[in-house]
Amino acid sequence: MVRTFNYLPLFIAISLPLHVSCIDYQELGTFPVAFPAFSTLVRAEGEPLPSDHVYDLFLSSFTVDPGATGHVWGVHDVGRTINEPDEIRPTLISDVFAWPNEITIVPETVFSESGVVCVCSGRLPPKNNGSVALIAGWPGNVADAVLISGAPQRQLWSYTRAPQWVDMNGDGRLDAVVARLSFVFNPPPNPPTTQGELVWFEQPVSSGLQTPNWSSHVVIQGPEFESLAVRLTTAGGVEKLAFLCPEYFGRRFRIVWTEDPGDIWTDPTLIRTATIDGDSERYVDVQLTDVNGDGKDDLLVVTSSGTNGTVRVYEIPEDFRNGTWERHVIASGFSVQGNVTQGEGTPGLAVLLRRDSKKPPILLSGDDDGHAYLLVPSSDDPADWSYQKRPLLASTGIVGGVSAADIDGDGNIEAFISAYGEDKVHVFRFTDAENGSDVRMVNSGTVGLLSVIVAWLVHYG
Repeated sequence: MVRTFNYLPLFIAISLPLHVSCIDYQELGTFPVAFPAFSTLVRAEGEPLPSDHVYDLFLSSFTVDPGATGHVWGVHDVGRTINEPDEIRPTLISDVFAWPNEITIVPETVFSESGVVCVCSGRLPPKNNGSVALIAGWPGNVADAVLISGAPQRQLWSYTRAPQWVDMNGDGRLDAVVARLSFVFNPPPNPPTTQGELVWFEQPVSSGLQTPNWSSHVVIQGPEFESLAVRLTTAGGVEKLAFLCPEYFGRRFRIVWTEDPGDIWTDPTLIRTATIDGDSERYVDVQLTDVNGDGKDDLLVVTSSGTNGTVRVYEIPEDFRNGTWERHVIASGFSVQGNVTQGEGTPGLAVLLRRDSKKPPILLSGDDDGHAYLLVPSSDDPADWSYQKRPLLASTGIVGGVSAADIDGDGNIEAFISAYGEDKVHVFRFTDAENGSDVRMVNSGTVGLLSVIVAWLVHYG
């Protein structure tokens, strides 16, 4: 395997024991994975399971070497060996994708079948011919990948975050809704051309799991890496389906919905958008969750920057279509040290470490700034939006994808932090001093998106 350390800085991780507020944590150890990138924890389903706390861990890895393919890894019931991380042995699911990104399990309701792995792939030329692919048979002898993301076309697309499974046309079958990016280099000194789209792939009438090239339908132009399906209320308490659309290159954050009373998305003239925030920041991630413990969902959002990245929370208005989204910046000033290369940015993904109904701390990947952090609430008062930023992991390279859950049912939270340049995944355990931790929401994140883009531009631009 060709190393790429001439393009990416070497990652060296340092962790120290620390007691923060009412959270204790320790690093349990590491296990080897070459160039670990995205990380996802999924609650296992299908087969008879020993408990409700059985999670599968999925990891992707890629390099900027144009001749190398990436790898898709899985660990079934990762909690079995969580106390001996060096005994964790990921199983290779696939090595056919040039640049695999987020990996998830398709909900069993989509195909009436469990164990279907979904892989999104692609990023920059010449690895920009990406796809959304389905791989049946996990855990065990997996099948060949079936590419559902449309027939080959002249314009090449990359898919980063996992699709949302929604019935978009009212036929009773769940379709794949996903953001995608077209990235094309232009002759210098012209900048690259970028285009983002929110698109849905229509599940066929039969044999969807075995059928490639599902029909595609564009919803809006704009989102490049992620969309999130949500159900929010309008005036009068009517609930509607909508998609949250952060934009990185577009530098805005929008929401899109249809005025069709049955939430059918087949008529483009009924599709509407509203801007949640247009402050020209680079939006990289959004989650719907109760951040401040008041019993109401909020939007937890990350913006990336080389000089002033932020973590922010938006309170959802009574009518999402025309109300004001109140913004609270709970952490800011994230920056890449030294001579910042154009395109580098921080932070990455924020993951709530849920502790019952209390206001949870937040685990945060620093991405290009080479750190991982804890954001600790100053109080349990829902009206207090102040947080303390505490370092968790320090390095000289990229801190990548993070995921967290109570994976062994002991009431504590385990977290996986990818060390891209170190060829390792770090495993942490967070314990609540008052006992009663539980994480019901799991997330995955990006790894060094900006650094890798810069490396690619330097080498091929």
